[in-house]
Amino acid sequence: MLTSAELALMKADLATTWPDSIVVQRQTFASDSQGGSTSTWAANGTYSGRVAYVTARVGEEYAAAGRAQAESSWIVTLPGTASVLDTDRLVYSGGTFNVTHVRTPTTWQMTTRVECVELE
Repeated sequence: MLTSAELALMKADLATTWPDSIVVQRQTFASDSQGGSTSTWAANGTYSGRVAYVTARVGEEYAAAGRAQAESSWIVTLPGTASVLDTDRLVYSGGTFNVTHVRTPTTWQMTTRVECVELE
């Protein structure tokens, strides 16, 4: 059985291996002057982490700016304490990634693993 001090040491050691800075953005809504609302994306936290390309989704596309775009899948590893929702998006190295799934935490969670698709 690991002690809380041993877990803290392991988390600190792991954090030294993360080369990237990732901003978690969460959608917020503000009232407009016509009874509706507009949405914007606001930074919800910045974390050190690791971004890894998984694969291009062959045959899957989405519409952006009136044209079809291919999706690329990514796994982003963040600290176990990171606050990320399935509805968030991540900004990394000038790219924007829609979160598709935040993997369920486990016992002694060291990291938060996030599945994403890059918006191209």
